[in-house]
Amino acid sequence: MMREQKKKKKIPAGKKATIVMFFAVIVVLIGITVFAPKKTISEEENKVLASFPKISIKRVFDTKFMKDFDAYLSDHFAFRTNWIAAETEVQKVLGRSEINGVFITSDRMLEAVDQPDESAVAGSIDAINRYKEQFGSQKQVAVMLVPTAGQIYRNTYHPYAPVLDQTDFIQDVYGQLKDVDTVDVFTSLNAAQNSYIYYRTDHHWTSYGAYIGYAALSKTLGYNAISRDMFNIEHASNEFLGTIYSKVLTNAEMADSIDLYYYADKDVVEKVEVFDGVKSQEYDSIFFREHLNTKDKYSTYLGTNQPMVTVKTNVQNGQKLLIFKDSYAHEMVQFLCQHYEEITLLDMRYINQSFTELVNLDDYTQTLFLYNVGSFTQDNSLKKLNLAQKTN
Repeated sequence: MMREQKKKKKIPAGKKATIVMFFAVIVVLIGITVFAPKKTISEEENKVLASFPKISIKRVFDTKFMKDFDAYLSDHFAFRTNWIAAETEVQKVLGRSEINGVFITSDRMLEAVDQPDESAVAGSIDAINRYKEQFGSQKQVAVMLVPTAGQIYRNTYHPYAPVLDQTDFIQDVYGQLKDVDTVDVFTSLNAAQNSYIYYRTDHHWTSYGAYIGYAALSKTLGYNAISRDMFNIEHASNEFLGTIYSKVLTNAEMADSIDLYYYADKDVVEKVEVFDGVKSQEYDSIFFREHLNTKDKYSTYLGTNQPMVTVKTNVQNGQKLLIFKDSYAHEMVQFLCQHYEEITLLDMRYINQSFTELVNLDDYTQTLFLYNVGSFTQDNSLKKLNLAQKTN
């Protein structure tokens, strides 16, 4: 007898429809991704989106093109932010407390600080020591490393999470600095941890946190901090969703407040000069209020990151301060400007020339290096200080 041919199993009509629909959705999503107008910036995620990579034979063969193309598709995939939000909610249901590098607690989001880039840190320490030796022998040089909220509220998330002990890190860095004044701001911030000193959805400290930093710094720089009750405080916005929120797109009810401090006696700021690397532009305030109507509300404080910002005041005491900084310094200016005729802030991440071509160091009476621990552990831009040549 001929062996009966086995009948092929038929796929049920309902399952066929599901498969067809699945692939149709994928095709539609890819079509939208490819043909829809492309944004250059995602306001929700607060990031610059990848551009379409350049095509060349060399880039294709060394896999560079495919890596860049993958980043491009990831950044521009249709309904990307909806997928991120949905993924976060699924992870929360599964009981995950850490999602995309963010620890979500009952009342805030905390960003973990990774283990330091040892080469970058060593280079920064060496650059600061060289700066003191070359430029600061007769002038005060101070360093203030600010712990992030992840350290202050360390006890609110998993005790065995593999994150950096920032207090040990700060002490280790301070121990390697030579003839440089260091500022302990951790003690003051830790004592005030029940107050609103860090944003709940952003990696920066609040204006009140910056005020605490200013009070700690004043003891080192040699003047008395102005009492907080001498400032008028404007609650300029209560809808700030910051950089940490942008990573997970959840818990929008934690939105933060933007508080602007005005010295009650008088406004001392006369002019703010912003140099973007090509040209300078003048403003009449340290508060860039147009950003209150954007996603990036933190830029209300002194604007977006720029190579150089100079604040000139009507204080007449001969004191001028040079600050090498990250964006934690921006909120400090509303307090520091009460004590200086001029404050210049340099962000070495955006400077690709000798900084001595931008400023005359003889003009400044004090230098401050102000960074949060998170950026200091990874940023190697301070190495550029070694390109400088002292001019007489």
